[in-house]
Amino acid sequence: MRLFDSHTHSHLRGFEELQSMAAAGIEGLVTCAFIPVKPSAAATLTDLFRWLVDEEAGRVHKAGMRPLIAVGVHPRCI
Repeated sequence: MRLFDSHTHSHLRGFEELQSMAAAGIEGLVTCAFIPVKPSAAATLTDLFRWLVDEEAGRVHKAGMRPLIAVGVHPRCI
């Protein structure tokens, strides 16, 4: 059986947790942005998405899974 996690916040997980997910059979995941406070500017969201694509995707891949990045804005951030 092929497994895919359709909604996770990988940046809130330690690397060992990501490796455990891969070892359990999860082949890929969608990592979603999460900001616990209302951002002060649109650039904050842009920077977060850029970091997820440039850095976090590599960490997920290194753990053994295929990363996909969710680009969206929570309604409270509009």
